[in-house]
Amino acid sequence: MIVTITSAIPAGHHQVLRQLVDVGFAGVAHHDVEVHVRSRPPRVGWTVHYRLPVAELPPELARRWLAAHPGATSVDVARSYPRRRDAVAAADRLQGSVRRHVEDRLAERMSACAYYSLPPRLVRVRPGTRYLVTMRLPQRLEALSYPQELQYRRGGVPMPTAPVVQVHDWLEELVHLAAHEARHVAQLRLGLTKSEVDAERWAAAAVERYRSLRLEGHRRVATALRR
Repeated sequence: MIVTITSAIPAGHHQVLRQLVDVGFAGVAHHDVEVHVRSRPPRVGWTVHYRLPVAELPPELARRWLAAHPGATSVDVARSYPRRRDAVAAADRLQGSVRRHVEDRLAERMSACAYYSLPPRLVRVRPGTRYLVTMRLPQRLEALSYPQELQYRRGGVPMPTAPVVQVHDWLEELVHLAAHEARHVAQLRLGLTKSEVDAERWAAAAVERYRSLRLEGHRRVATALRR
């Protein structure tokens, strides 16, 4: 298996990430799999700040505003735009100012996709690659909050038949993610129906195996220190 990691992810994480992907793919044939680990860059947006006359507010909103701000003739308003040119045009129209803002997108956490066929426009896939998995990670992995309960969602709604998996750090979450996609690769290779519940159960087992490996490693270190 070939694992490529974008340079936007700190170099100190690269070896660990490769090891975690290997753990996630344990038990799945992966000689013809390529995994691309990419960062999810911060989302840049633009906010227009301007003053709106109170008289232009809806009547009920104007009443509440004046009750809280007696004698006010205007209200400060901020409106966000994804593109700078739209924000500049709005600022000109509203006589406001434009400010750039950056969202770290940590709420989006990690995501991944296993391709059942190689995307036609894909470049830089090594010869012999049959299956591709892409993984998107926040740039600041240490900023993610834990513990987290993971349950597969479809259309934003948790699948009741999917297991709930609690992860305690980003290492466990990444093993869970890699194992889920690894199971999809196995489903395709074996001619099985694509099943998210099956992939989640496989991933939950992978997290438990990883915990056992870590615990055994801690025990070995503790034993060595006592000598």
